[in-house]
Amino acid sequence: MYLHKRFLSYVILAAVAVTSFQCSDDDSAPADPKSTDKSITSFKFAGLTPVVTATINDAAKTIEATVPAGTNLTALIPTVEISEDAGVSPTSGIAQNFTTPVTYTVTAEDGSKQAYTVTVTVEEEGEVSCYPTLLPGDEAMMEITYNTDLTVATVNYQAYDEEGETGYRSEFVYANGKPSRVNNFSGDEMVSYTIFTYGTNTITEMYYSQYTDFEAEHYYLYHLDGGRITSWGYHSMREGGARLDSAAFTYTNDNITQMDGYGDGEDVEWSNTFEYDDKINPYAQVGFSGDDDEYFNNLTLSKNNVTRAINKDGDDEDVVVLYTYNDHNLPQTRTLGGAPVQTFGYDCK
Repeated sequence: MYLHKRFLSYVILAAVAVTSFQCSDDDSAPADPKSTDKSITSFKFAGLTPVVTATINDAAKTIEATVPAGTNLTALIPTVEISEDAGVSPTSGIAQNFTTPVTYTVTAEDGSKQAYTVTVTVEEEGEVSCYPTLLPGDEAMMEITYNTDLTVATVNYQAYDEEGETGYRSEFVYANGKPSRVNNFSGDEMVSYTIFTYGTNTITEMYYSQYTDFEAEHYYLYHLDGGRITSWGYHSMREGGARLDSAAFTYTNDNITQMDGYGDGEDVEWSNTFEYDDKINPYAQVGFSGDDDEYFNNLTLSKNNVTRAINKDGDDEDVVVLYTYNDHNLPQTRTLGGAPVQTFGYDCK
């Protein structure tokens, strides 16, 4: 009887153990927690050339991109990459209007959300630099070439009445960034040259030509006030260096609005008054006007373009100058009085 009870106890214990094991085996393992990741990992405009990849500041939850000048922001298509198992709204690959900041919201697998503010900026148009390559001169059209530092290298003078034939050429030499000499050629023969020397408040322009066997022929002496040329005197070496003519400038802002001529005396003998537009003067850009006897005059020293010139020297003359302009506010054509239309040319970069 005792053994039977003992055996029965063992059977009952074994059954309990089996039952306990089976219950444990039937219980399912707890599910993995849902992801909370909700980041934008990449934001780019693949349709632009070159591709624009935005900068993501994950701490501030901001995204910034700069797109090329001229890009239309009203329908840009971004490619948005996000955390695994997350979603984003607006959807990647859908055109958006980025003229104002756009909010992109990432929703994690667990339903939590994170918003990013996307700002797109358009690059400013680069400043275009235009260099005159064709200018109407005093008696001929001037074709201009430049050195690598954009100083004038040569000027070919294309006579108006020779249907495009180039008759003369000037070559510029520089010292310390300033013109020091200009050599003038007819074909391959040098016919004249000009030497520039710079004093504290003066510039001397000495002229030599083959007609005097390259002896000094005449010179202009320019006087400066604070770096601005305010007057000049014309001196003849044939007259022993005597001053034969002179003039003084009156400026309004950055334009010479009056020029008074004194001849060889101290009293005004003639005067010119000038009116201007508000556009860029290409003659001031290159520093010459096509008159090889005088480089510094109202045309090359004034910021803007002369629109009217009134000459008062006993036989008054009123010349009106009309212009058309290009997209860079530079003269494209001009007409002096009833003369034929003259054309300007530029190299813009």
